[in-house]
Amino acid sequence: MSLFIDPDPLQIKAAAATSSPFIELHTGAYAEGYSDVAKRTAELERLAKVAEQAKSLGLGVNAGHGLNYENTRGIFAVPHLNELNIGHSIVSRAVTVGLGQAVREILELMDGYPQTECSSVSALTLSRSGASATRTKDSATVSSSGS
Repeated sequence: MSLFIDPDPLQIKAAAATSSPFIELHTGAYAEGYSDVAKRTAELERLAKVAEQAKSLGLGVNAGHGLNYENTRGIFAVPHLNELNIGHSIVSRAVTVGLGQAVREILELMDGYPQTECSSVSALTLSRSGASATRTKDSATVSSSGS
């Protein structure tokens, strides 16, 4: 189970009280403010701060909403991420380049994420289309029946 929450210290504390093993930080404000350096920086700082708080309370940390091919690398400033949910952008890109290529491109963007908390960061899992992708410390796996 994962709780989808805003990057707010009170919500992190409340999530920890539920005994949920994971939270997913809502990255919409980061995505919406990405073109403005000050807004982007402020949102990354806010996300990083609550990711630290969540980790200290024993929560696993995921993130998603509005992440795309332009702004995903910026999220590397947020520590302790186990999973990024980027499905909408990948599927949109797949319309023009195919699902396999779209997934490979996002995995390339994820190269270099400091994976100290876990062995993998998952970019995408789409069970209906049979597509999945996982970036690990040593490799990338892309599986797609639709590309």
